[in-house]
Amino acid sequence: MKVVVFGNGSIGKTLRAVHDFSFDVISVDFNKKSKPDLVGDANDERLRRRLLDKGDIFVDLTSDNDAVPVSEWCQDNGVGYINSDMSYPTGMKLGSIEKRFKQIVGIGKKKNLKGLGTTVLYCHGMNPGMVSHYFSEIVSNFEIASGDIEEVHVSEIDTQISDMMPEQETLISTWCVGGNFMDTVDSSSLHKKDYWRSRLGKINRLARDNKYWTRNPWDGKFKTYLSGNHEEVYEIGLKHNVPVCFSYKSPVQFNEGSKLLGKDSNFKPHIMSEDTICGHNAVGIYLRKRDGSEYWCGSRLDISSARKKVKNDVADLVLNATTVLTASGVYAATRYLMENPGRGWMMPLDAESSTMVDFVRPFLGEYFMGRLP
Repeated sequence: MKVVVFGNGSIGKTLRAVHDFSFDVISVDFNKKSKPDLVGDANDERLRRRLLDKGDIFVDLTSDNDAVPVSEWCQDNGVGYINSDMSYPTGMKLGSIEKRFKQIVGIGKKKNLKGLGTTVLYCHGMNPGMVSHYFSEIVSNFEIASGDIEEVHVSEIDTQISDMMPEQETLISTWCVGGNFMDTVDSSSLHKKDYWRSRLGKINRLARDNKYWTRNPWDGKFKTYLSGNHEEVYEIGLKHNVPVCFSYKSPVQFNEGSKLLGKDSNFKPHIMSEDTICGHNAVGIYLRKRDGSEYWCGSRLDISSARKKVKNDVADLVLNATTVLTASGVYAATRYLMENPGRGWMMPLDAESSTMVDFVRPFLGEYFMGRLP
């Protein structure tokens, strides 16, 4: 068996650094500067045929290909497939994640009616991915009915900071400036989306001005900005008919700067990596019932612990809490495909949540699942 990872960015490098596989893990990227094992494109069928045999696993961490034909090719050729965020064709309009999610779910249902075949698992990193399992852990352990839920947040706070004094008008992030900026822009148009308009009521009105809050066991209650531009918002919300939002707070420099970023601005991106010196990333599910009781399931990982979790022996790998948490979800998906090779097309909630949580626990740092005081 081989695992071939297309996309040798921070998540791909971190996954390769997890020495828990007794087989080859091969990295492929079209950008040779990322120092992959092979330079190539996930869209190149000849390359896929050369690298992947029946029973192997294709981990798709790219953002420049249409995941549907690639995953169909994998299933037709007996190859397992994992995608962390439903990679969609370049040029798809911002804000069309809801449409893309429904498309993927629809294709999966049709495929499974014809026969399950190999396992194709979409949307499985930390978020989207593990947070869906965190939601399941809350509702199953506390026997919470969907009708009793007032609100659900995919709740994240990133307090990691750098020792490097930023220049003026610099956007700072520990993950992806472009992606976080898209979320910020997206939060200003939530009222235009079918899901938000029909389910979230007051939330989208507050979200337009970034005047909402969330809560976790360690940081307490904090102001946040909201987004509807995440797959798990629709997976949890549409399946359980509950209001779900993505609720996020990152370093102040990013949150404030991204609101002002436009075509004519002078803002520059900076992704904190080797200069990250302290702080943590907490991510999980915040759930509030109609009776006012609150629950949280997720973890908090600080930067020093994150760098102890993974052996840093991959070229140009710079670890922080964000990358370790995200890679842990991809790792869990890979383990799941190894043990469940014939399940057909799946979304995170189609997998056994307790199993996935067991897979990621060694990487999480502090873990909390329970009712908030």
